Amino acid sequence: KSANDAAVAIAEKISGTEKKFVLRMNNYAKKLNLENTNFANPHGLPNRANLSSAYDIFKLSSRLIIDFPEYLNRFKKTSVKIKGKNYSTHNTLLKKYDHYIGLKTGYTRKSGFQISLLSIDGDKYLLGIYFGGNSAKERNNKINFLINKYRNRATSKNEKNKKLTVKNEKKGSSNYIVQTSSFKKISKSKIHITLLKNKIKILRGFEHQIKKNGRYFISFINVDDHQTAKNLCNEIKLNKLDCLIKSG
Repeated sequence: KSANDAAVAIAEKISGTEKKFVLRMNNYAKKLNLENTNFANPHGLPNRANLSSAYDIFKLSSRLIIDFPEYLNRFKKTSVKIKGKNYSTHNTLLKKYDHYIGLKTGYTRKSGFQISLLSIDGDKYLLGIYFGGNSAKERNNKINFLINKYRNRATSKNEKNKKLTVKNEKKGSSNYIVQTSSFKKISKSKIHITLLKNKIKILRGFEHQIKKNGRYFISFINVDDHQTAKNLCNEIKLNKLDCLIKSG
């Protein structure tokens, strides 16, 4: 049964507010080109018409990270208090490791235990999706293993580049600084750097740094000449984001 057929099948079974939410969710799924996804209800409880795939959840999670980075800290919470009662997360990885942001866990009999998990290392993000676990423990162990595996692989490949960067830094400082943000929390500076790299391809070729200045964490890029600084700042402003050029 296709996602469209599933949507038609449930159309008459829901009404009022739920129907409006489901319609919005499915319209958004089409906008994101989630070809194998259909939402049957707004809460995610088991329903035969609820359909998705690991790849679709990857695309949905990616848009959340890119479009709404300011809300990512909410997904790090391990508990929440509602009407005087505490509810603890099902994602035990958040309690064990600081670098994880738990976007979503889930379970149904047909799909098994699932997870969408984001790992942050400096300004580097790695998103992992896992479907079909036999238990929550198996699911968590598997996704943790896979993320560490790819992290280590990337570290090995970049080891020579890192040594070269250190040598270049010792030769002298740059003449100009392109300041890209100023936040009271370093986590927000890191998120903003990722947002810039995702939106503006040219910035991916420059090293982004963070330093504390009084109560604020400043993110910036070092460049050798004023014209380069001006070009980068113009690109940032074209995307309706702020920047500031300072002499090194």
